Amino acid sequence: MSFRCVDGTATSGSGDYIARPGTVTFNPGETTKAITIEVKGDSKKEADDSFYLDLFANGPDSLFTKKRAIGTILNDD
Repeated sequence: MSFRCVDGTATSGSGDYIARPGTVTFNPGETTKAITIEVKGDSKKEADDSFYLDLFANGPDSLFTKKRAIGTILNDD
């Protein structure tokens, strides 16, 4: 299965996070995988931001029903 990052209120162009595409492979019986997206801290006082992780190119045996996850970058300032 492939994935890609999609900007929301957080944008990779402004340095909120590093968008990256990739793939993950599930072996028989596996039900979870971790995908790490690097978040860039800043000192600006702002609301929480979010971005999306889109899943696509699932194999024919895939049981996934959702194709989009949301990542939230919490304000730490």
